[in-house]
Amino acid sequence: MNKAYILKTLKDVFNGQPWYGLAITELLKRVDPTTINQKTGKASSIAEILEHTLSWHIFTIEMMKGNLDFDIEINSETDWKNNTYNPKDYQNLVTKFNHTQTELLALIEAKTGENWLLEQVPNRTYDFTFLLNGTIQHDIYHIGQIVLLTKMYG
Repeated sequence: MNKAYILKTLKDVFNGQPWYGLAITELLKRVDPTTINQKTGKASSIAEILEHTLSWHIFTIEMMKGNLDFDIEINSETDWKNNTYNPKDYQNLVTKFNHTQTELLALIEAKTGENWLLEQVPNRTYDFTFLLNGTIQHDIYHIGQIVLLTKMYG
């Protein structure tokens, strides 16, 4: 996996034409804001999933910046926030998510060469290739959940 592939894949997943279906931006446009807090059983809501994905984008950005003070513990309050959103606030959440995508792409584009992909992520046991590939996989996984929830509630 190289820088060009990572950039292309991140862009395809976000607002391109990924092979599996809808890009994130197209999917988020189709969400009915009045349904973002609805839950079935123990499943997370659309808002919780979007905020969770946003948190991990921020994590990736902070790691790319070398921020040793930033961390997210898996399954903690910083990982899965338990917020309820006013439907009017949905667009603000989407805007924040869009900003993280822009920032992440800019950070990757600013890197020179390919060696940085093999550098260890601060405070982790894996490298940036693993982190960025995981970010892509994580987004796709949660896109599937949001698609399912929009079909159930929309």
